[in-house]
Amino acid sequence: MIFPQPPEPYDLQLAMRYRLITLTLLDAAQREDTQEMNALFEQRELTSNELTTLPNLGDRALKLLREAVALNERLVTLLSARQASYSGELVNLHHNSRGTGSYLKGFTPSRGDALEETG
Repeated sequence: MIFPQPPEPYDLQLAMRYRLITLTLLDAAQREDTQEMNALFEQRELTSNELTTLPNLGDRALKLLREAVALNERLVTLLSARQASYSGELVNLHHNSRGTGSYLKGFTPSRGDALEETG
């Protein structure tokens, strides 16, 4: 006969939820799914707020929260790398647009026609 298991303590349930949300958030960041990330950040914030209202956290819950902290560090590293990459792309785009603008300012149709005629 299989006996039903008692439900997990509430602190453990919340810690598991927080860890799972953080893990899912890391996955969404790797896929660059910003819409899912925004929703997960909100859920994680609500779970975090609820965790802070608990008077005590058990050892198992604390272990899960430490794992979540490690996952969060990976998330921060990933997002920082993406931010640096995007910043570099923006700088290149800015430099390229300035160069193109300068080139176009110096171009006149009459000079272009003269080049075509001389061939």
